[in-house]
Amino acid sequence: MSLGPIFVAGTNGSGTRAFASVLEAAGVYQGLDKNEEFEPLAVLPFTRDSVPRLVAAAASPTYELEALSPEIVVPMKQWLRRHADGLRRERPAPDARWGWKHPRNLFIAPLLAHVFPDCFYLHVVRDGRDLAFAANQGDVLRFHADIVGPGEPGPVEIAAFWARVNCEVSRWCRERLAERYQVVRYESLCTDPEGTVARMSSVLGIELSREALAACASRVRPTQRLGRWQAADGRLRREIEAAAEAGLALFGYDASPERAMSTAAGGSSDRST
Repeated sequence: MSLGPIFVAGTNGSGTRAFASVLEAAGVYQGLDKNEEFEPLAVLPFTRDSVPRLVAAAASPTYELEALSPEIVVPMKQWLRRHADGLRRERPAPDARWGWKHPRNLFIAPLLAHVFPDCFYLHVVRDGRDLAFAANQGDVLRFHADIVGPGEPGPVEIAAFWARVNCEVSRWCRERLAERYQVVRYESLCTDPEGTVARMSSVLGIELSREALAACASRVRPTQRLGRWQAADGRLRREIEAAAEAGLALFGYDASPERAMSTAAGGSSDRST
């Protein structure tokens, strides 16, 4: 199996920045100029302008490219190939792995898989009940109407959006990418950095010495806000759990409030292929 580029995806607030930082420590080249969210600056115009057009046309985070207008798809393919060529030229060694992190990679998995058929796709998830109260809801606000329908998304709608998008992308990737796909929970990285990095690097085909593994794990800065959804009142908490139920089940989160913190602490394993 060839070792292609690595793309990190996840909804806003899911922890993609932490994983991108770990990958950099593991030698994955992601470009020189990045913002504080660890997103390559060169990628931002593409994700700001082109990705919303694609999602609006597809009305889904997954799609068949042949069903979409070439006017949308062809320029996106061309941009991705140009950017990839630049990264390959810039990387510090001819055989260095490369790729990039951006939450909106979550909405272009079919496009990335088409342009880079040897790519690896790292799908980062965080408990949708926590993300229902995240400060950054940019992609929910931008894509909710296209994917779910009109309406002002509150915590319950955000949880439903989280479940729908992540479940659809995970199922598509499991079917189409197989061993090139890994879903990993942010909570696992926070509570077991070395173990999570070891499992992740194994799937991605990255060989790490014991010292390199420790260096990668040292990049992790665990959040203290795991389980913040439990501060909500009982009725709202139940509504959020019901809305997120499909995703909680698929990604191994315990929907029982009294056991939720043990899940956040790594009580169940990541579901990955």
